[in-house]
Amino acid sequence: MLDYFSIFTLGGSVLWSHEWNGLVGNPINALVEECLIDQRATKKVFKYSSQSVSYTLKWTQNNELGLVFVAVYRSVLTVPYVEELLKRVKNRFEYVFLDSQRDYGDFSSTFQDVLARCEEERTSRVAEVSSSEEGEGEASSPSSLDIEKDAVMVEKPVEDAVNDLSLGEDTGGEEASQKVSGGFDTDKLKALRGKKKGNKSEKPQACATSSKKPSSSTGKAKKGGRKWGRWGNMDDGEQLDYTNESERLENANVEKATGKSMMDEDEDEGEVVVKETSWLGGMMKNLNKKINVSGQAVLEESDVKPILETLKDKLISKNVAEEVAQKIVNTVESNMVGKKLTSFTRVTTAVTKAVESALTQILSPGRNINILQEVEASRREGEPYSIVFIGCNGVGKSTNLAKVAFWLMQHGMKVMIAACDTFRSGAVEQLRTHTQRLGVELFERGYEKDPAAVAKEALKKAKESRCDVLLIDTAGRMQDNEPLMRALSKLINMNNPNLTLFVGEALVGNEAVDQLTKFNNRLIELSSQDQPHKIDGIVLTKFDTIDNKVGAALSMVYISGAPVIFVGCGQQYSDLRRLNVKQIVSVLLS
Repeated sequence: MLDYFSIFTLGGSVLWSHEWNGLVGNPINALVEECLIDQRATKKVFKYSSQSVSYTLKWTQNNELGLVFVAVYRSVLTVPYVEELLKRVKNRFEYVFLDSQRDYGDFSSTFQDVLARCEEERTSRVAEVSSSEEGEGEASSPSSLDIEKDAVMVEKPVEDAVNDLSLGEDTGGEEASQKVSGGFDTDKLKALRGKKKGNKSEKPQACATSSKKPSSSTGKAKKGGRKWGRWGNMDDGEQLDYTNESERLENANVEKATGKSMMDEDEDEGEVVVKETSWLGGMMKNLNKKINVSGQAVLEESDVKPILETLKDKLISKNVAEEVAQKIVNTVESNMVGKKLTSFTRVTTAVTKAVESALTQILSPGRNINILQEVEASRREGEPYSIVFIGCNGVGKSTNLAKVAFWLMQHGMKVMIAACDTFRSGAVEQLRTHTQRLGVELFERGYEKDPAAVAKEALKKAKESRCDVLLIDTAGRMQDNEPLMRALSKLINMNNPNLTLFVGEALVGNEAVDQLTKFNNRLIELSSQDQPHKIDGIVLTKFDTIDNKVGAALSMVYISGAPVIFVGCGQQYSDLRRLNVKQIVSVLLS
């Protein structure tokens, strides 16, 4: 029944195709020009006519991978299973797709299996309907059954027809429900319908069908029943949108953000104080008893080994990764063994300084990122400074992006936010609320768009609007999701942002280390540039919920070599801080 099926990229490369009958004209090119260029498509159905032949093209796409799946058949025919076929082929092809591969000839067998299954399921459903009709021959005339069967096969896919007939209001609902086997309990449906009619006796079905036809002379128009199919249509959102204009205006009058960001507050960076009641202070007492303090004493490995073992255990208990904890222990050991000490005070000072120095060195990586200075430099060049926020699902990327925007605005920066999370439902609306409260511009292209293309358009728009900073929000994704990581790499390679920030939860502990490591590695491996764009900095979120389990910050910085630039510590726009290294060290040693 199909004439042609094709899988191609948005760039125009045909990856796989199968032709049953020669096409008249070029319906695929027409589809690309009318629906795919500039992403103007509103429905996944396209009609094409050439000479005396008319085609129907149904299609779907994967925006993350840039793939388009198209089925072509003659409009005079009906292919009830085409949507299900597209869905299944799309799912199967996504598993075998590789960016570097352009020949998928071996996919033909997979496609034939999927097609055969769809046709078989369709045939079995029609057979079930036919067998039910034979059993109801006494209740309905043959002519009415033939008409109803044709309506099921011609007007819509079988599955949608079954749903519509089973849930219809006054068009022979009892008869239709009896024709469905397996999907519904027909006895319960008839019982429910009987209750709605006041438990009146049911008339014969053939008579009911003829007597329930609406009369043109009735004064009150009958309300049309809504059709509920298994799959939604592209225009369902518009049909089901009951928001009126006044409600939109009310939503626009949201409360504006106030206050001052805590990023610029001066925090106490004093010395680390180790109390005798702490685990480190207690170990100092034990160490002092083993050292002869009457003269010069030289610390040996056996002297510091107990404290180093305790140090490692304490760090691990506060969410520091074991690998990082071992490195700190090795560093402290190399600094302590062989030192000459003259008193207990020197022991306390030496050990404390050694531990503090090792922790501080890890938390203070080589690159010092001053965003305000870099934004100012980009402003002088007439280019917007772009920051991309990446990370897993639900870590707080959008919320902390808004906090960063709030902080930048307080420094006189003109900010634009780009909604490049085109996957998660409500992501664009969430950012719209933030931008309304902050009073900044939102660039969005809705859902089911290519995030890389949206970011590219946003950069162009930000430059035209003379914005100083463009903050790019991305969809959350797990670090092991290969297709989504490819899409993220594409966004970064195509737009080359000034800063790529990894957003991670402080409360997840060492899982954040695995996330950050794999994100960074995939960006490097999938990069098309000579110098891969790696993660530049870290945003730690939900820092106010972890009590003394601050080790994730230490582990993430050590693993990536990227500094912690922002720390989210609350629900307000002002709840954004810098990482206080001294405070983290004090908590780790307390």
